[in-house]
Amino acid sequence: MKNYTIAKWLGVLTIHITGDFPEFILNRMAQSGIQIWSIKRISRNGFEAKIFLKDFNSVRQLRKGTGIKIRIRNRFGFPFIWKRFIQMKGLMIGLFSGLLTIFLLSNIVWGVSISGVSPEIEYKIEKSLDKLGVEQGAWKGSLKPPQELQNEILHDIPELLWVGIKIKGTTYQVQGVEKTIVEEEEEKGPRHLVAKKKGEIIDYFISKGNPVINVHQIVEKGDLLVDGYLEEEHETPPVAATGTVTAKTWYLSQVETPLQVKQEVVTGNHYKKYSLGIGGWNVPVWGFEDPEYNNTHVENYVHEFYFLHWKLPVTWNETIFLEKEAKEIKRSIKDAVMVGLEDARNQLLSELESDAEIRNEKILRRSTNNGKVKMTIEFTVYEDIAKPQPITQGD
Repeated sequence: MKNYTIAKWLGVLTIHITGDFPEFILNRMAQSGIQIWSIKRISRNGFEAKIFLKDFNSVRQLRKGTGIKIRIRNRFGFPFIWKRFIQMKGLMIGLFSGLLTIFLLSNIVWGVSISGVSPEIEYKIEKSLDKLGVEQGAWKGSLKPPQELQNEILHDIPELLWVGIKIKGTTYQVQGVEKTIVEEEEEKGPRHLVAKKKGEIIDYFISKGNPVINVHQIVEKGDLLVDGYLEEEHETPPVAATGTVTAKTWYLSQVETPLQVKQEVVTGNHYKKYSLGIGGWNVPVWGFEDPEYNNTHVENYVHEFYFLHWKLPVTWNETIFLEKEAKEIKRSIKDAVMVGLEDARNQLLSELESDAEIRNEKILRRSTNNGKVKMTIEFTVYEDIAKPQPITQGD
């Protein structure tokens, strides 16, 4: 039989034909159209031959009344493999179910560990992870990749300098590094505290030195706030004055906000593609055509799979094409004013110390021309205006 593939799928029997004149059966088989091949004599009254499984019953009918015996010596092909599988289906189903259970359990989050941070920051990280869905019982494939999770956590918790997420088996290991507030090194030697800008004193706390100011007092830049000498007569050595002096300060900001702007917006139309990644190859599963969008924003998500603690060389890849379009957005004067205020506020905060607080804002002048809203804004800020000034000989 030259066609091995056909033989494999139909099933082949190796039979032994023994008895008086076994050639008689061989001739009848040939006359009946039964395919027989690989015929060889095994004894004076016996032959070995191969036939298809489907012809075996016909061969048994032909040998009736002849006294010739036919025995099956070997079986080959898919029908026999399938029969053995059916006989062992209980074991196979159990094995498959066990492997499937292990696979499913290996791709569920069973633990989240956080290290390298204080208890307060650890609590904040836990809350952020809960919001992102990283919790016990979560399906790994539904979670964002570690890099995106890291970015989300850093955005949520400004006290973190760095955060890293590593998936080890069924556990998400989160390690963080907090920002270290480096305090300015104290200037050596005695010093006064003077005003670094004009302001109205609101409050002060002095740990060393002699305050020479009062609440609601207006001070100018360079005015003495805290004297390093504890006595007017200067009989005792001066100290390094320390403390904070909170004052009300004022800033003017000039902003221009256009009434009409071009912005790219997502229309809501989207198209998804799915593929199976196997050993570096991507096999498309769904979404075989590119979307007919003139402008798109593409988001890629790669979901990894694990078996126990081993990462499988298989990934489920999702690509989302979001349609974008440029739109001319017309703002009302009210909206333009709000945008201008927000821009001016953010710009001012970026220039102030981190402990400064904007308490009030007032539009002094506003005009509209050439498609723009122009404003002059006065901001009232509470901030520490004290800065050290060394005491030199002769002060």
